[in-house]
Amino acid sequence: MDVIKEEFVKEIESNIDRLHKKNLLAGKEILSFGSFDVADVIRKCVKKRGYRFKALLNNDESLRTPDILNEIEFPVFSPSGFFASKSGDYVVLIASRYYREMVRELGAYGFSENKNVFRVADQYYTRGTQDCGLRDFFGTLRHVFEGYLIKKKLEKKHGLSAKDKIFLCGYPAIGDTYMICGFIRQYAALNNINKWLLVVQRPSYRQICSMFGIENVEVMDMPQIYKLMHYCQLEGTSSSIEKICTSTNRLNDVSNFFCYKGINFTDIFRKSIFALPDDTKIQTPRISPNCDYLNHLIGNGLIKKDSTIVLFPYAYTISNLPARFWGVTAEKLAAKGYTVATNVAGKEEKAVSGTTPYEIPLGDIPRVVQYAGGAIMSRSGICDLLSFVNCKKVVIYPKFKFRYGTSFEAFSLKAMGIDDDVTEIDLNRTGYNESLPDEVAGRFIVRSLI
Repeated sequence: MDVIKEEFVKEIESNIDRLHKKNLLAGKEILSFGSFDVADVIRKCVKKRGYRFKALLNNDESLRTPDILNEIEFPVFSPSGFFASKSGDYVVLIASRYYREMVRELGAYGFSENKNVFRVADQYYTRGTQDCGLRDFFGTLRHVFEGYLIKKKLEKKHGLSAKDKIFLCGYPAIGDTYMICGFIRQYAALNNINKWLLVVQRPSYRQICSMFGIENVEVMDMPQIYKLMHYCQLEGTSSSIEKICTSTNRLNDVSNFFCYKGINFTDIFRKSIFALPDDTKIQTPRISPNCDYLNHLIGNGLIKKDSTIVLFPYAYTISNLPARFWGVTAEKLAAKGYTVATNVAGKEEKAVSGTTPYEIPLGDIPRVVQYAGGAIMSRSGICDLLSFVNCKKVVIYPKFKFRYGTSFEAFSLKAMGIDDDVTEIDLNRTGYNESLPDEVAGRFIVRSLI
């Protein structure tokens, strides 16, 4: 990502303050239209002033992929994809030279300039890598040195020697973390790495590691990981630090080959990232026999064994399904005698109307869903997490172009070889229609009657 110049940030802050004082943002959810870098500045500015940043709108499908999104902390949608599945009271903030074109495009969705679309900067100033001023040089040098210090602390804390490895999970996603955990032992064995440390970006991802029996794990935020990466680049190929991600830079981006001659998500990790033999199988994780959250649900009468369907409606790499689909599907399942729940993570995700909200810790999701008996999911990393669980699963693939193919071609669980029992519905082929809730609900009968 480019480095935003200070004067550009000040201009955005000044204009957001102006909108704030005029009460034009009150009660609104904030969207940005344009680049990742600008959206991140806007996100920080509005958050500081007590507003909620919802998402970035961006028309370039090639940028809405895991490898490109590894530096950001917000979902990204095309305008058409977002407004087809979302409803709310939104304001769009823009800082781009293409402001006029963006306003015209947003007009198709009922937005108008100076009502719910505002320009917060006239230009997009960046200080690119071609700027070799002393300030940039010494800033990068400082990051390299800090990366070295972080590495030494990790080595001391975990008892690592110079020949041991530190693996950095470069992208904060459930599916990527699952794939890394599933292949990393085979990679270490193939390369004679006897001792290693896995660095992940979120505390909850430690639970995914535990499912695979990986306990030598460190949680670090992205700025620290960046510093380790800077130091790793200085060390070169002999470095004891390895970044595990679909790209190390824009010129070495293996995700560009998604769907090319059938290449899918498993292939990207097995063949390209880890360079393992084609017949290497992903390790099967384990379900913890102890689950406090499941005991909580049982104790409070919020779950019925083999007669509960858990909905997972939220996805961030692939577009979401319309809210009405989930609502109608939940009604039909409830009419058939099911207890219906929605798993929500954080304040931004809301339970489907008429369902019981669950907030299942990541590591407990397999155990809870296995007990419940069924799950309906929009394709996301949760599907990878449940791929080995013995229960009724329906996964829906929204219409979404992905590199050389579609969301289904890139992420089909069956094609990836990790779940042969799942029911998959490919909307890239059939398109969305109002009969989908009937089709999905029809996949379920009360298990106790089987």
